[in-house]
Amino acid sequence: MENLKVIRTSKQESLTREVELFKDEKQLAQNYINSEGFIFEEADLIPTNLKLDIEEINSKLNPKSDSESSIIIYESLKNLNLINASDKRLWTTLCHKQFMNYVQDRWPLKDTPRSIILSRWLFNGTDRTAFTRNAISRLWWAGHLTAEPWEKEPSLEFLKNDDPYKYTRIMTDVAQLWFDITEREWGGNLIYRICFLETFDRISKSKNVSATFLSRELSKIFTGVLVADVVLVAHKEPQALIEYVEELTSYLEI
Repeated sequence: MENLKVIRTSKQESLTREVELFKDEKQLAQNYINSEGFIFEEADLIPTNLKLDIEEINSKLNPKSDSESSIIIYESLKNLNLINASDKRLWTTLCHKQFMNYVQDRWPLKDTPRSIILSRWLFNGTDRTAFTRNAISRLWWAGHLTAEPWEKEPSLEFLKNDDPYKYTRIMTDVAQLWFDITEREWGGNLIYRICFLETFDRISKSKNVSATFLSRELSKIFTGVLVADVVLVAHKEPQALIEYVEELTSYLEI
């Protein structure tokens, strides 16, 4: 198990500039496809107190299963505080070095390699969405946002079950769910986020509709019902919010 070193801010910025300004996009893709791990100079690295068993994690990461990979990364970095979890240098380093093979397999550089590298290997877009797009940080944040919600919020105790990662699995199995939760303001609230996932899970088991369509339509309903009076009730009685939205969907062609 090794103490992790992360790149300095100046190195991360230079990596981003290189990708943005690289003229031959095909050659840029080849540089990332053929590399077995970027070599950083010691002067570009900062030591940390983070310890990771890189070999064990790599043996378990599964590019075909975001849920499995999310649980592995979150479990390995479960004690990471939010300041470190919001450090782009950490995730950029892991993408370019320790977990590079996983990133190569999970996000193949096909039609738009530059945009893929900027969003999946580096960080592109607003901070709110960038961390849910980077190939490794998105896995950790998926776990952080959904694991054992009843331990963080007493009003969600009624949802407690034997699988601490029930909602992690639900969210990471459907790409549209990731988008609908992270792109909406209410997705930043634990109660609303988990109520949305629980409602999605219940309806998906009772209606024969595509998961993508259901997530998209359900997110519109959630956005609509989360007005002032409903918000007050939802914070006190999240179970009532779930049942209310379930009832609404029974009248719609979902």
